Amino acid sequence: IFQYAKELYNKETHSSSFESPSQASEKYTFGLDVSKYQGLIKWDSVKQSHHPIKYVFIRSTMGDDRKDVKFKHNWKEVGRIGLIRGAYHYYDPNENSTKQANNFIASVKLEKGDLPPVLDIEADSKYGQKNLIKGLKNWIKIIENHYGAKPIIYSTRGRHTSIIKKHFSEYPGWVASYTSKNKI
Repeated sequence: IFQYAKELYNKETHSSSFESPSQASEKYTFGLDVSKYQGLIKWDSVKQSHHPIKYVFIRSTMGDDRKDVKFKHNWKEVGRIGLIRGAYHYYDPNENSTKQANNFIASVKLEKGDLPPVLDIEADSKYGQKNLIKGLKNWIKIIENHYGAKPIIYSTRGRHTSIIKKHFSEYPGWVASYTSKNKI
């Protein structure tokens, strides 16, 4: 993800450097994924942390009409402290994909230097895998046309192997790895 973002990043927009900090290996770059579930985040403390945080992905929307109540605040604060920011949409496979894309577009105004949009797909569709793939393709097409950038697709390891690699290989992938056991 970070390599993809690095190619899109405009260094004039942020004061952050892409050089690997001494605490991190050259192989990894660290970022956060936040939503309302983290509560009120002390962003100045995040910026001053000894952890080499370079970017933050913030959940903006869910499904066809839900919005994360902390998105606007987190989006503003991450920009204020100078970290690279990105927004993601939690996809509901049982709701209309066009409405979901429009929900995201209405909520997220990307600026130069922001990361590309992220599609978070974690659930199966009650209408079957064919319908899920059709909906994902539609959401991606609408978002890519609107923002002019390929969205990143976030998924579990199993979904990445069974669906994303097969049907969306031209898009950058972000695979959930909650433990060292699931490293790719």
